[in-house]
Amino acid sequence: MLDMVAEASRHRRRNPHEPADSSARIPSESSEWQGATGRHPGGSLDWNFAAGLPFPFAVPGVRIDMKRLPLIAALLLGLILLSVAIWYGIGASTFRFEKKVELGLTREQAFRLLTDFRFLKRWAGGRENLQRTPKNTFAVGAVTSYALVDGTERYEFAEEVLEVDVPERFVLKITNPLFVSTQTYEFEEVGSDTTRLTVKVEGHLLGRARWGGTYARGAIEERLGAELETLRFSVSQTPDLRRLLDEAAARR
Repeated sequence: MLDMVAEASRHRRRNPHEPADSSARIPSESSEWQGATGRHPGGSLDWNFAAGLPFPFAVPGVRIDMKRLPLIAALLLGLILLSVAIWYGIGASTFRFEKKVELGLTREQAFRLLTDFRFLKRWAGGRENLQRTPKNTFAVGAVTSYALVDGTERYEFAEEVLEVDVPERFVLKITNPLFVSTQTYEFEEVGSDTTRLTVKVEGHLLGRARWGGTYARGAIEERLGAELETLRFSVSQTPDLRRLLDEAAARR
């Protein structure tokens, strides 16, 4: 009887879905560890995922020493800050601004004050070797040259007349070692004896001034503002300026 049972057991039909080796259904501890680290069970593919990082951040073939992460982060931050500083400096190398001032003069008188070479020194202080070519002429192509001293530095300037529309506006091109700009002067009467002067400036920094960025741009704007304020003050403190300007116009 026992022999018949054993024989039946040997010849019973095997389940086609049952693996031949039942041990294959139970993964070994070593195979689970290999799968967690990205190692193919066959051992032929090893991703070497970064230790401790979740899958989306793991880099195939790269191991990261977690102790060096703060140093790497600091270096990356330094590079980012340096890039931003360079971009900001270059971006600020171009400038555009506008200044306004009101003068107690008619529009014709205000225009003459800024264009007649004989009155230039009344408000354009600090300029050395002030000259104009052709002499005492304000027309398209005329050039006014001078030097400005800043501490131990001396800068040569040239102002070329690009446009003239008496007495409404004129346009100058300013060149010097620090920047090149175009300045448009517009004269608008806002009263019988008051003129609003608007100066529109566009330009870009040159050479080492480019590294000054926003600071250099601010210095240019500040200087023009100071000159316009000096102009306004000079007009207000010179009671006979109107007469002098009218006499200068009569002698032309």
